[in-house]
Amino acid sequence: MLKCYGAELDQLNKARKELREAWNKIVICDAIIWEIGEELQAIELNKARKELREARNKMEIRDAKVWEIGEELPAIEVISTGTEKEM
Repeated sequence: MLKCYGAELDQLNKARKELREAWNKIVICDAIIWEIGEELQAIELNKARKELREARNKMEIRDAKVWEIGEELPAIEVISTGTEKEM
């Protein structure tokens, strides 16, 4: 009877060991998933910042062109004959 009980105890210890190993794998996987999630958030944030910078740069270029055209327009007066006359 003790031998049978000892075998059951060995099985129980083996099961506990397997459970601890499985738990450790879950914890490691969970940590990896968390880390990947943080990296993905950082990547998305950096991507959004880059898009914002690009949009701002395009807007500044457009503003500069509009400003430049705005300065040129008052300097030229087109008369009915189609000739240009400096103001």
